Amino acid sequence: MDVAVSTLRLRSAAADRPALRLRAARELRAAELAPAGLPPAAVLVVRRVRDPLPGRFGAGHGRPPPAWERAVRDALAAAARGAARPDREGWLPPGAEAVLFADEAEAAACLVRDWLRGTVAERWWWRCSSSAPG
Repeated sequence: MDVAVSTLRLRSAAADRPALRLRAARELRAAELAPAGLPPAAVLVVRRVRDPLPGRFGAGHGRPPPAWERAVRDALAAAARGAARPDREGWLPPGAEAVLFADEAEAAACLVRDWLRGTVAERWWWRCSSSAPG
């Protein structure tokens, strides 16, 4: 399972913001954040994950500390356990904080159903570029 981050908000006292962004991007690419227990084909879209260990990410070591990676994986696993799943008609509750699709085909089918219903713009998970199937 690949992990994609749509929006990352960083807080830092560092004056060199471009360097901070590059460091954060490098660390995220190197991090192993996929939660255990999800099938490889699953598509998990999480609205928000707060930093579980503030101050440990972005230190510039090329990859985040293992404890931070574990904490994020645990947070994503908890989100997956509480994630909404589409019903037989592809409906998902609009207030869900996380949604879990069995695979990209199920996500695509739900996207088409929401498009036909005219509800795509109302669903935050379709606005995330990382949740688009394909």
